[in-house]
Amino acid sequence: MMSRKLCKRIAALGPEKRGPWINAKINMRADLAKVLTAASENGVVAEIDSGRDCDMASWLYVHHIPTPTVSQAIARIDRQQDSAEGPCAIYYDKPSRAPEDTVERDLILEAFEDGHAHCVYA
Repeated sequence: MMSRKLCKRIAALGPEKRGPWINAKINMRADLAKVLTAASENGVVAEIDSGRDCDMASWLYVHHIPTPTVSQAIARIDRQQDSAEGPCAIYYDKPSRAPEDTVERDLILEAFEDGHAHCVYA
């Protein structure tokens, strides 16, 4: 992760000298800050963690956490991506709009029980 001092120096260069990767990185952090601000209710956000592992077990967990900083949110996303065995994502929303229940599904078992064990519909 880039230090704050380095980010300021890069931002001062201007978009034409930074290059597309650096511009995208700065825009991503700014967009994430907007999402966290919009999702915050009384200093709390709902972090919605969803994904599917290599065994076709899918999940959706909802955590109500204090509103993280951009760096903390990026660290949580990176930590999830580092241990991922399949597609996964973290979303932030207002606690009042977040799903209330945790959802866990074993898609292989569901396919077997539905009579089509040779094909899994995700």
